[in-house]
Amino acid sequence: MRSVRESLPDNSDTGGTLGWAFYRKGLYDNALLYLKDAVTKDGNASSDNAAIRKYHLAMAYAKLGDRKQGLSQLQTAIKLNPNLREAKLAAQMVGESAATR
Repeated sequence: MRSVRESLPDNSDTGGTLGWAFYRKGLYDNALLYLKDAVTKDGNASSDNAAIRKYHLAMAYAKLGDRKQGLSQLQTAIKLNPNLREAKLAAQMVGESAATR
């Protein structure tokens, strides 16, 4: 996967996918790096994929205990598309991070 990332360094899809893979493995610091980069590269994109990356980034922030950043990303993602399946999961996760603080 990293070779794909190296060949397409400006592609937010590859960075987002790699970040989500790290997230799923429980490597939240690595996930955060790749997801932040992917969301930055998305800029003002309003596609469903851009919204999904923001939801994933919100979840990574929540896992790392940064509720403020998680909530910020969640709110931005909801504005893009509140109907994605990631919306409910991210909202629950950001809410849970608040409950544990």
